Amino acid sequence: MLNDVAVTPAALEQFFQKDPERYRVPEQRRIRYVVVDQDRTRADVNITDEDLKQYYAQQLADFRFLSE
Repeated sequence: MLNDVAVTPAALEQFFQKDPERYRVPEQRRIRYVVVDQDRTRADVNITDEDLKQYYAQQLADFRFLSE
C-alpha cells in the first residue's frame, strides 16, 4: 500500500514548507562532569619548596608580566 504512493522532491518540499516549525530540532548540548576529590588529590601530590622555586624561576617572565 505504501509502495503505491509516489513522493517527489517537490511534493516533499511543499509539505515541509506548510509547517517548518514542526520539524525544527531544538538546540542540544552535551556536557561531561569531572568530580575531583580534593583531599585525595592533595594527599597524592607532593611538592617541595625546591620544586616551587624551580618552577618560579622557569616562569619568572610570566610573573613579571602579570605584576606590571
